[in-house]
Amino acid sequence: MNGQNPVPDLRQLNMNIKMEDLQSINCKRCRGELFQQAVAIRKLSALLSPDGKEKFISVPVLVCMNCKELLEPSRVGGGNEESLKPEGVKG
Repeated sequence: MNGQNPVPDLRQLNMNIKMEDLQSINCKRCRGELFQQAVAIRKLSALLSPDGKEKFISVPVLVCMNCKELLEPSRVGGGNEESLKPEGVKG
């Protein structure tokens, strides 16, 4: 690189974002809109660990407060009418 920081300083960006411009996220399972942050624990095998020792890794996740379903990017529904229809239903 040419010595410049590739990541812009967000404090220098003039961003006027309004709440109505943001897309609502719904749980695909129950259409809930409230999520709680939790931590999933995963075990890293000693064979894959850099120091050859078994490790526990914490992974931040979001859980639907209504049905307790994990929020996964592939299972996120938008907040528009089209996303509220059952899967496979068009029009």
